[in-house]
Amino acid sequence: MPPLAELTSAPAAQPSIPRELLTEELLARTGQVDRLAVRTDARWAKLARAHARTEASLGRLIADAPCDDTESISQSYMEQPRLPSTARR
Repeated sequence: MPPLAELTSAPAAQPSIPRELLTEELLARTGQVDRLAVRTDARWAKLARAHARTEASLGRLIADAPCDDTESISQSYMEQPRLPSTARR
């Protein structure tokens, strides 16, 4: 294995740094982490869409409520905990 100083000082050698420093098993994990990140982002997006549909449905229910106290219903709902933002990047 070339010394680290040689690898870091020669621009042509830069792409070989990960191959020299990481095992094949660790290099393979990078792909796995990327795939899991994509899958997780997709699942968060799906959850966010479902949450938006729930919010819209609840808004319609509150608007159609057969009572005069929709303001307190709405206020009580707005005080409920929310899902964290899906914007990760």
